Amino acid sequence: MINPPRRQDSDGSGGPPETAADWHRIFEPMLKEQDYEVDEIEGRLPPDLIGTLYRNGPGQWETGTGRAPLQHVFDGDGMLSEYTLTGRRLRYRNRYVRTPQYLAGLKNRGITLRGGGTQRPGGPLANAFRFPANAANTNVVLHPERLLMLWEAGRPYELDPDTLKTLGEHDFQGELPWPRTFSAHPKFDPESGELFNFGMELLPWPSIRCYRIDPWGQLTQFHRLRIPRLVFNHDFGLTPRHMVFVLDPIVPDLPRIALGLNSIDRLMHFRRELGTRFILVPRDGGRVRQVEHEALMHFHINNAWEEGPDTVVELLRWDEDWDQLNGTLREFRTTESRTVGGRLWRYRIGADGRVSGAPCCEHVGELPQHDRRRTGTVTDFSYYAAKLANGRAAVVKVDHGLLKSQTHELPPDHVVGEPIFVPRHTRAAEDDGWLLAVAYDPAKHRSRLMILDAREPSRAPLAQAQLRHHVPQDLHGMFTSRITRSLPGE
Repeated sequence: MINPPRRQDSDGSGGPPETAADWHRIFEPMLKEQDYEVDEIEGRLPPDLIGTLYRNGPGQWETGTGRAPLQHVFDGDGMLSEYTLTGRRLRYRNRYVRTPQYLAGLKNRGITLRGGGTQRPGGPLANAFRFPANAANTNVVLHPERLLMLWEAGRPYELDPDTLKTLGEHDFQGELPWPRTFSAHPKFDPESGELFNFGMELLPWPSIRCYRIDPWGQLTQFHRLRIPRLVFNHDFGLTPRHMVFVLDPIVPDLPRIALGLNSIDRLMHFRRELGTRFILVPRDGGRVRQVEHEALMHFHINNAWEEGPDTVVELLRWDEDWDQLNGTLREFRTTESRTVGGRLWRYRIGADGRVSGAPCCEHVGELPQHDRRRTGTVTDFSYYAAKLANGRAAVVKVDHGLLKSQTHELPPDHVVGEPIFVPRHTRAAEDDGWLLAVAYDPAKHRSRLMILDAREPSRAPLAQAQLRHHVPQDLHGMFTSRITRSLPGE
């Protein structure tokens, strides 16, 4: 989530001038489900950009007929946005995932389920021994023909890729029984067509389950790794030989969570003295390597690869820790915080058991991406959403070979999300293609799909498709060459 700070008054007091547009309106709910052809396009859609951009994120942070507010940015109801590009037309659709949380909100007057940061009314007795509700609001993946909406600590929700109808929780033909989890950041192996993922587990001991899903959708567990303690872990890296985990010391207070004494987010704490653990889990079932390191704070790993006997992992490292950050995530409707992300770092896990790291770019940001055809191999280019020193939001391209970056800077107060790279064709060079990102204009209270030339993203967009409305701040997504079979006139 990349939000600019509000502009200061001329006296530097920090209060917004009367003319400042309020970017917090991106958190207003999107109450209607839409389906229409976008007819307001600046520039020209690339004729060979054909496929579908899927985006997932919370679509509303209120529930029930009384619109009771949810208390954490990560608790909102999952909403899929679909941008279908045919080379000459663009169609937009959105659908809410029909989770128990969403359906309860249609019928009830207030909060009925516990969230990650939202407690049910009634104190500890109303929340004790209750798992957080699966909001299906974090990421989306199409594999092979299953459209899966992902969340941190539960099973995926499957949607029909043509109608977007919710089909229910997906358990991979019984191979993912409750309460096993399927994380929100699976990784494709571009060589084998396999999908890899993991799930964090508490019982009977803290562990990480590692999954492989073959190109036909069959899931198998190939490793279960016991870890010293349960920690919050959001992502991993994939190389041809390993799944790469970077476990930061974000530790839940499990007894107090179980007793419902406070919200889950407030009962997770950054334990710096415990340090960070780099873990390499072999894909062939060999010996696991674990290396201790000073404490880091990160959410997302961009890519990982092997260089001889060493392993390199690229991630966005935050200066703030969870305890400092969580207040901002809870106060997302009003926060003035300039905390918007970290800096891109590359860490080398040496065969000698040492870890060394160095920053790659000075711009602070989040939501890193790369050419997914190169997952598991060294990448020359990285992309992410950033906040520049002048406070403006931007899409950043990092050229690791030339040790420089380009930025596509947005107007003041605008918000931009995760940039997705799409190659021009299957054999195109690594940066020969487009960057797709959704941006928000608070003055118009409307969102737009920006299409940038990935080779020169600092230039004006090739096309900007203006939606008729705003799209609430989304999180993650993907692009696929698949075109929905329900597209009218195609």
